[in-house]
Amino acid sequence: MNGKWSYVFCLAALLLSQPLSAQVDITVIDVNQGDSILVTFPPRSNGTRKRMLIDGGLSSSATSQLMQFLTSEGIQELDWVVLTHPHFDHFNGLTRVLNQLTVKELWTTGENRVCPDPNCKWNDFVTARANAGSDIVPTRGMKRSSQRAKIEVLMVGGNHPDTDNGPDINNDSLSLMLSYRGTKVLFTGDIEGDGGNDLVNTYCRRSRNSCRKLNADIIKIPHHGSSHLSAQFVKFADAEIGLVSAGPTNRQHHHPRVSALDTYEDFGMEELYSTSGDGVDHITIRIESNGDITRPNVPTGQVYSAWDDHEPGRVCDSGITDGDDFCLVLVPQGDLP
Repeated sequence: MNGKWSYVFCLAALLLSQPLSAQVDITVIDVNQGDSILVTFPPRSNGTRKRMLIDGGLSSSATSQLMQFLTSEGIQELDWVVLTHPHFDHFNGLTRVLNQLTVKELWTTGENRVCPDPNCKWNDFVTARANAGSDIVPTRGMKRSSQRAKIEVLMVGGNHPDTDNGPDINNDSLSLMLSYRGTKVLFTGDIEGDGGNDLVNTYCRRSRNSCRKLNADIIKIPHHGSSHLSAQFVKFADAEIGLVSAGPTNRQHHHPRVSALDTYEDFGMEELYSTSGDGVDHITIRIESNGDITRPNVPTGQVYSAWDDHEPGRVCDSGITDGDDFCLVLVPQGDLP
């Protein structure tokens, strides 16, 4: 081989060896009171990225926010759409997603929904789900992966069937673990005390202080920061960073609760990011190709909107925990540097 072609082949090999920007992005989409989270997997060799949408929010305005975000990201296709459980602040927005975008796989608990609330449009969702390429009920241990990023189903529904007003079905939420380059993110839907205890009893029965299967670096705080939680679950999750999806003036349920946030602090959580502030936009946390976590830009001196027994929220002197002062961080529009 002459020197010219040797140079060309060496240059091509060098270019092919250069890694793509292989990060995972987790975006908590601001859908007011409700959940909607987009997981964007690392790029494949052709530059395309697989995506999973977990829940879709509640109201028509929240649905508009969700669709505007997906459109702004140029997303016309989703590889996986997950309905963690059939409460309308999680499924309502998915109806429009299923009607307007290509959805390859839809995951649900397989449970039906009794909806006395006129805002609950379960039948519309049932009609729309026929548009999905596959409609499946995941089993525990089921996995999906792309470019070394893996999602595993830790818990499925069925143990806490719905009632007329649906208070138990929160604990049937699909719980998922994302793993990438040694960093783990736990998605919890709306599990409360019973659902958290189910996870502990399944994976941590022989554990005292740590539980490898539940241990995570980042956790989506269950049920918008409700006080109905399992302290043992919080202990074994042992997450450093928490994400909260909740409305800015949620005086009906008072989420997130100060008592819940204090529990996470007691078990070592150091940072908490939430959509529950006026003017707060979507929150994106990035896992880099070496497993490092890139935080959102964080303002300081914010008031977080949390109530416990109708007490007002506290004022933070710093955007991140400082000594004994646990602060809920409010993230402005334009979250990543």
